[in-house]
Amino acid sequence: MPREVEAPSPVTDILELVQLVELEDVIVREERGRRVFAELDGAEIDKEGEVRSTNALGISDLEAEDALGIAFRYRTVFNDGHGSEFVADMEAHYRLLEPRSVSDEVKQEFATRVAFMTVYPYLRSSIQGSATRLGVKAPILGMVRQGDMAISGTLEESQVKEMFRDDEPEL
Repeated sequence: MPREVEAPSPVTDILELVQLVELEDVIVREERGRRVFAELDGAEIDKEGEVRSTNALGISDLEAEDALGIAFRYRTVFNDGHGSEFVADMEAHYRLLEPRSVSDEVKQEFATRVAFMTVYPYLRSSIQGSATRLGVKAPILGMVRQGDMAISGTLEESQVKEMFRDDEPEL
């Protein structure tokens, strides 16, 4: 009689997940800075220099022949209110050290408490570098403390494609 293969045991909390993953890579998906002198999102650029930013998160499972993992992707669009816009889109890949199932809730908590802290210095550096290349004053992205990053939900695969526009070449 064939032996039944047991399903991987679930990861029950973030502390357990932290012990079971290894950061494998941080991938830059997009980096850019540009001068925006026209309307932005249907509203004129604020003459007072109002800073506007938006953040998005995508979480996906990674499957390879020899490993399982989780990818956490963050996209920040930052408008300095003085005619410059910056985009930084980074993805952190974590490898699971053993086959385990991870609930969406644990992934979400890991995304906000661990993975975001991994990519934040890259996001900050990207925006600083883009500003330098444009010859404009670099915006300061403030300190982010543990627990400051709040996400109301993760994006479905179709929403990730729509928001991140992975499959749309510029030309």
